Amino acid sequence: AKTKKANELKKWIEAKVLSKIPGYTLLKGMTESAVGMESEDLKDVVLVDIEEVWQIGFLMDEIDDELSSVYIPGAPNPMSGDVFFVKKERLKKLDLPQFSAMKIYKKLGLDAGKILKDKINKTSF
Repeated sequence: AKTKKANELKKWIEAKVLSKIPGYTLLKGMTESAVGMESEDLKDVVLVDIEEVWQIGFLMDEIDDELSSVYIPGAPNPMSGDVFFVKKERLKKLDLPQFSAMKIYKKLGLDAGKILKDKINKTSF
């Protein structure tokens, strides 16, 4: 599995097959983060202002200078959720690993204060 050919095959399978599975990229990034591996699949964790309520989400893509796509997980199953297109001024970056953000959803917000303490970046993107 460490040969160049095996690595190319793995990348091809991920790009052509596995990436088509909903949530695969997000789950892969979280798993790699949880075990301490660097991942190019990690997404920024953000607070999203949606109708005067702040929700934790994942910045998936920057559409243009004003708009971004954000995945908002559901609770208690964070692999089910919604995609929103949000103006950048309604986003605040969190200095938080994906794994910790998912933990908040799985625990239905229990211990969120401890997890988020000093992690909220006061400026938006």
